[in-house]
Amino acid sequence: MLLKKGIREAKLQEQLACFEKGFPYLQLSAAASVAEGILVPTPEEEAHYQQAWNAYTQADGHQVVKFVPASGAASRMFKDMFAFVDADYDVP
Repeated sequence: MLLKKGIREAKLQEQLACFEKGFPYLQLSAAASVAEGILVPTPEEEAHYQQAWNAYTQADGHQVVKFVPASGAASRMFKDMFAFVDADYDVP
């Protein structure tokens, strides 16, 4: 089954070893921003993504569900986003 997904046994063993040893902490150099890692789609890309979203939501059998973070850290990480989504305004 893994081979069908392009994952060879050696790669699987490497990934399992990472979970056994743990992962090192990242050294962040700056907060993410448009100048630091966040990509802004072009108007053409934005239109393409909007069309893909609309096609998905209008297709039979597709359903959009609410995202619920599984950890406290994730809840804190998305706190501002959830506040914005629930707000009466649509511009940050």
